Amino acid sequence: MEQNYLLEVKINLKSERILLKNFSLKNINNLYINWFNGKNEKLKNSRHYKKKYQKNILIKNFINSQFSSIFIGIFDRKSNNLIGTMIAEKELNSTRLNIGILIGNKDYFSKGFAYESLDLFINFVFKKNKYKSIIFGTSKKNLSMIKLAKKFNVTKKLNKFNSSVIYELRKNN
Repeated sequence: MEQNYLLEVKINLKSERILLKNFSLKNINNLYINWFNGKNEKLKNSRHYKKKYQKNILIKNFINSQFSSIFIGIFDRKSNNLIGTMIAEKELNSTRLNIGILIGNKDYFSKGFAYESLDLFINFVFKKNKYKSIIFGTSKKNLSMIKLAKKFNVTKKLNKFNSSVIYELRKNN
């Protein structure tokens, strides 16, 4: 149980503006699907941009991710609207956790919600789990994610892919 603890836990984390809780199939609605299928310039450097997602594909991806990852919904506490998602995946035989984040609702872009969400989740992970580091990977063109990662005092890691950059955040013991 300890090795996969994060995958088995019910997430319910709150800050002043954010509620993080387990993402579920009921969250896959037309608004969620439109995050990926729109022509949103803020998402142009995301790996999801300009892909045509259909509900059945998103449901399949969600179900498949449940075996190795935890999928988290980011909700506005005032409105209870889903504004984004996070996925956390444990590396096999490792104390590292890979995290990805997407603020999909354009009304919440550039307002600190991604930082607040990551900060809340990172503190939970390092306090309650045996993970010693968190990995953020992104496209070199995704300047918003790079800027966000750097706010957490990360170390840039070398990787074999020229089109991406990887950052690592280590737990302070």
